Amino acid sequence: MAIALIILSIDAKVLAQTPGDAPNVTTETAAAPTSADAPDVRPVRTGSPRLTIESFEYLAAALEGEVFAYRQNKTSARLADINTLFDQLLALIDLAEVPPASRREVGMTTALALLDIVTRVGLPSLQSIPDANAFADDPTATWRIPETSLRLVRLDDGPRQGEFLFSAATVRTAPRFASTLDGPMESDLSFSSWSRGWPQITGTMIPAEFVRAMPDDLRMLWHVTPRWKTFAVFGSVLIAAVVLALFTRAVWPSPTASRTVRLARRFIPPIVTLVVIGALGRFFDNQLVLSGAFASWVATVAVVLSYFTLAWLFWVAVTGAFNWVLGAPGESRQTLNASLITLGARILALFGVLVILGAGATRLGLPVMSVVAGLGVSSLAVALAVRPSLENLIGGVVLFADRPVRVGDFCSFGSYMGTVEAIGIRSTQIRGLDRTRISIPNAKFADMEIINWAQCDQMLINDTIGLRYETGPDQLRYVLGQLRAMAHAHPRIASDTIRIRFAGYGESALNIGIRIYAQTREWNDFYAIREDIYLRVNEIVHEAGTDFAVPASRLYMSRDAGLDVVRTDHAKEKVETWREAGTLPFPFMSQDQVQKVAGTVPYPPLGSVDLGEEGAVRRRAEHLSGDVEPIEDAEIEETQQETLVRQS
Repeated sequence: MAIALIILSIDAKVLAQTPGDAPNVTTETAAAPTSADAPDVRPVRTGSPRLTIESFEYLAAALEGEVFAYRQNKTSARLADINTLFDQLLALIDLAEVPPASRREVGMTTALALLDIVTRVGLPSLQSIPDANAFADDPTATWRIPETSLRLVRLDDGPRQGEFLFSAATVRTAPRFASTLDGPMESDLSFSSWSRGWPQITGTMIPAEFVRAMPDDLRMLWHVTPRWKTFAVFGSVLIAAVVLALFTRAVWPSPTASRTVRLARRFIPPIVTLVVIGALGRFFDNQLVLSGAFASWVATVAVVLSYFTLAWLFWVAVTGAFNWVLGAPGESRQTLNASLITLGARILALFGVLVILGAGATRLGLPVMSVVAGLGVSSLAVALAVRPSLENLIGGVVLFADRPVRVGDFCSFGSYMGTVEAIGIRSTQIRGLDRTRISIPNAKFADMEIINWAQCDQMLINDTIGLRYETGPDQLRYVLGQLRAMAHAHPRIASDTIRIRFAGYGESALNIGIRIYAQTREWNDFYAIREDIYLRVNEIVHEAGTDFAVPASRLYMSRDAGLDVVRTDHAKEKVETWREAGTLPFPFMSQDQVQKVAGTVPYPPLGSVDLGEEGAVRRRAEHLSGDVEPIEDAEIEETQQETLVRQS
């Protein structure tokens, strides 16, 4: 929100150049004159009706003299003096109920009406006007100018408490009352009235001859502004809008531009728009000198455009900064981090935009606090309506915090398996094994049991084989011993994870449980290793002279040749030799036995296409994760080389 506060801090400077604001004038001090022949400006005093009317009479006389001199010789200094006198005149009026955006314009309309009324009706003598002591015991101090509807009211609260000002009701009634008065205005000016004469005043850049040369139809007032001024405003705004549109289109960054250039160029249009609005505001205030209801409309539109542009600038600043970070090399926009960062940036930008627009609405006099209170009452209904979206958003936050998967990971969940392609704010996208795209809401996905295969360090080979019940104990020991030796000798099997045991008596077989871990994290490699293990199991079983069990439910009608007598005797003799030598590998193989057989199993087998020149092993990779590098197999390849040396 720091950017929003910075933007709001410069708001006054930007909008000070737009029509509708005047500098505040205190009630006891006044600005010094800006020209040598300017009148000595007195402090504005409003402590009693008498002081307020005295200040009004002085300002009216000084203003008449300055306007007369300005019409004779247009100078910027005299126009500044006139504006200073008007600002002090506005300080005599209670404008608290007027929206800040149009406060100066409404105050000017009221001040011109007051001047018209006073110059026609006149004011009573100062001695007849009550002072502050006359209302010492009056809780609602008020005084009405005779023969008028104008009232001075003492303010009972606020920063100007205790001052007597023209009431807020006078702001509404004075223009209407002034329009009902006829007769000449007691003044040296050639105006028929202040309300009709002041709108014809222009700045120093517009010559008086140019204005006098205007046709009478163009000099006629439209909402207290000459028609030619309204045309000038519409024309200036139209030209500025076209130029801004073309300029924005010219500087808007292309998708191929670098992220720094894109961010910089997105800042240019709102900044230039603020500059243009400020320049037009100065032109309308200082040169066209707009007045009346039309000036209030222009001021309101200027405030609306200014705050919308400030909101645009804040949005570009926040989202652009986050997009610049996400555009760094190596950053993927499909990751959950990027999705949550983008969401956070948009929420922050939206909140800042609402704050800026709320400040603008307050400046326009809209009841922002009432709207906020109404939103608080209806927040429960809104929360119920968007509950599914909130659940998915919270599910996305859970996925971000727990990190069960990342983009590119291969995982299984429920009855599905696939590779994570994108993790969004509402849902996670997964590419299934059948190449279909699975979209699952984050809330549901976060509650499921997720198996992330990309994070496994080894892959399990877990199976049970059954031998025929005719298999003798020594044959069974031979098979178990050879299976363990083969597993320990295999270069792609983790030796410390081997568990090959006689698992029990099945319905029709002697069960041997095999649980070993393959040293790989790639699917194709895993299936190749498992296939090699199964083939070697088959060879060992038949080498022992036994066979795999046939399910008892199957009827076997054949001449049974019985077991192989020669191999049976060989297996028994081998086991007896182990027993006599004290090397029976039960219940475990000795460390010497493990070291002796380690790496003696040729894998890949001799003659395999996976063996390159000089026995180098070709790896066939199918990565489980898009951002996790497969395990380097330097040690395994070194063991493979040692195996080849032993075989040779």
